[in-house]
Amino acid sequence: MRIHSNGNVGINTNDPNSSALLELNGTTKGFLPNRMTTAQRDAINPKPEGLMIYNLDIHCMQYWNSTMWVGNCGTPGGNTITDCTSGALSGTYTQGVGMNSSNTVTITVNVVQTGSWSVISNVVNGVS
Repeated sequence: MRIHSNGNVGINTNDPNSSALLELNGTTKGFLPNRMTTAQRDAINPKPEGLMIYNLDIHCMQYWNSTMWVGNCGTPGGNTITDCTSGALSGTYTQGVGMNSSNTVTITVNVVQTGSWSVISNVVNGVS
């Protein structure tokens, strides 16, 4: 470990980057952040902006953005549902035929992270 007089700390490097307070350098080991449950995370008070943890309940890195916990779970900006077989379809779905308000799809999701959600789909048998 190397501590420079300007306060920079380097682990496995003799010359930590001058813009970094802490620089880790290695090819055989990784960085291991605090690991905790959602309840343990939510008990942290105060939460400084930028606080980072690994959430054991949802298996993802999260950070506090001064308003809410943000994570890299699933696709950027949200989560991916890959199995819609448990969903309920209403209406008639026919390729080349327009749909109306009776065409609905109900999908049950377990939301474990606050934030914006959007729904998009791939085309399957001409329907998306």
